[in-house]
Amino acid sequence: MLEAWWKETVSGERSDLGSALARGALAALAVPYWLGLKANLSVYTSGLMPRRRARLPVVSIGNLTLGGTGKSTAVKFLAGRLQEADVPVGIVLRGYGRRGRQKVALVDKAAEVSEVGDEAAMLARALPDCPVGVGKRRELAIAAVAEETDARVALLDDGFQYFRLSKLADIVLIDALADTPRQRLFPAGHLREPPSHLQRATQVWLTHCDQASGEQLAEAREFVARWASEVPVVTTRHRNTSLRLLNNEVGQAELNVAGQTAVALSGIGNPAPFEANVASLGAARVVPCRFADHHFFTAQDMTAVAELAKRHAADLVITTEKDAIRIAEAPADLKLM
Repeated sequence: MLEAWWKETVSGERSDLGSALARGALAALAVPYWLGLKANLSVYTSGLMPRRRARLPVVSIGNLTLGGTGKSTAVKFLAGRLQEADVPVGIVLRGYGRRGRQKVALVDKAAEVSEVGDEAAMLARALPDCPVGVGKRRELAIAAVAEETDARVALLDDGFQYFRLSKLADIVLIDALADTPRQRLFPAGHLREPPSHLQRATQVWLTHCDQASGEQLAEAREFVARWASEVPVVTTRHRNTSLRLLNNEVGQAELNVAGQTAVALSGIGNPAPFEANVASLGAARVVPCRFADHHFFTAQDMTAVAELAKRHAADLVITTEKDAIRIAEAPADLKLM
C-alpha cells in the first residue's frame, strides 16, 4: 500500500491537496538523500578510501532508477552469451529480501527462495551451470565464487551504486518507456542518482525499445547524449520465448494465447512492459493483476487471483519467471503459466 501510494504521489496521479503537500515534503527529503549520496561516492572518487578489488574481473549491470528496467533479464542474457563463448562466469547479487543469516551464500537450483532472494533463485534455476553467489558485501560473495567454482569473470547484478568495488565495466540500463528525463531524485522521484552520474557508465542499454514509440526512443537517446555524450548506447528488446504450465502438468505449452482473455499476474518494479508482452502474444484482452515488487504470493493471494480470473471470464493466468518462483501454491483448476 505504501509503495502504491508513493508511486501515485510522485507521478502526479494523486491531485488532492494532501498529495501536493506530500510531494513538497518528498522534494525536501531528496536534499539530504542527495548529500548522503554525494558524500558516499566522494569518499571513493577522492581516494579517501580505496575501492576494493575483487578476486575476479567484475562487469556490473545496474540502473539509474528504482527497478523495472530488466536487470535480471540482462544478467541472464549476458551470462548465457558468455557460457556460449566458453567463458566461465559467475553471478553475484545482494539477494534482496533474503532471510538467510550467512554473510555469503552460494545458490543452487534447489535453494529455498526466501533464504536467498527471488532474483538469485530465479537465476540459479534458469542457469544451472552458472554459479550464483549472494551477500551484502559483494566482494566477499565474489571471493566465494572464485574459490569454490571455476568462474573467471563475475556479473554483478544491480552494482552501479555499489561504489566500494572496483569494476571492469558498468552497464547501465534505462527503460525507453519510462519518463526518465523528467524524473526527480528519490524520494521525490524514481532516480537513484542524478543524471550526470551516467558519465560513470561504460555502456548504456535502452530497454523495451520494441514497445517504445519513436518519440520515446529519441527522447531516451537525447537524455543519454545530454549527460554522457561519450558513452555508447545499445538498444535492446525483451522477447517472449516460452510458456510453461506451472500447476497443471510438466512441460512446455505452445506460445498461443490468441483470442483468449489473460490475467497478467506480477509483483515486479514495472509491470506495464510485461502486460504489453502478454498482449503481444495475441491475447484478446489482458487483465492486470499487480502486487508489490518482490511480493511472496500466498495461497490466499492465488485464490483471489483465481476469483479475479473467474469474474473476467479469463482463460488463463500468465506471470513472469521471477514471480513464478514466489508462488507457493495455486488452485489446481487455475491455468497458470
